[in-house]
Amino acid sequence: MFGSLMAEVKMTDIDQMEAGPELDALVVEKVMGWRWDEDWGCLIPPEQTAKPSEMWTDWQKEWDAETRSYEVYREPVRENLVSGIVYSGDSSKIITPRYSTDIAAAWEVALRMIRVPYSYEFYLCQQTDGWDVSFQHPGDKGGQAHGETASLAVCRAALKAVEGTGE
Repeated sequence: MFGSLMAEVKMTDIDQMEAGPELDALVVEKVMGWRWDEDWGCLIPPEQTAKPSEMWTDWQKEWDAETRSYEVYREPVRENLVSGIVYSGDSSKIITPRYSTDIAAAWEVALRMIRVPYSYEFYLCQQTDGWDVSFQHPGDKGGQAHGETASLAVCRAALKAVEGTGE
């Protein structure tokens, strides 16, 4: 789903994008560095090294005489889970953080932008109609954006900065 979406979105349309899964998908790939993984069949964070088969342990219960079988259930192996990442129950797929609607997740984006390798200066200003965010870096355009919420403005500005679209 996300792979085809990202190819279709023009970076110049960032200011028109609403908060939600489409914007979050762009942020995880372009800003946060997540990558498509064939084994998982989804985007995964760069620090996720365990394969899907390593994420679960099969356990057997006692013999069930009525069904004449062992009941097998799956349990997540907690030490293989990347901190802060949510896995959906049945498919063990990773659900991307809601950067554009959750301010705590948006702060992760801001922190990524002010640290190496980006090292941007970060400005946040509340206006009467929303929030203005700017990521500035000497020698390039950086990224400036407005949003109804701070998290939306952070995502828009970060995408514009890393893609070099500036204003």
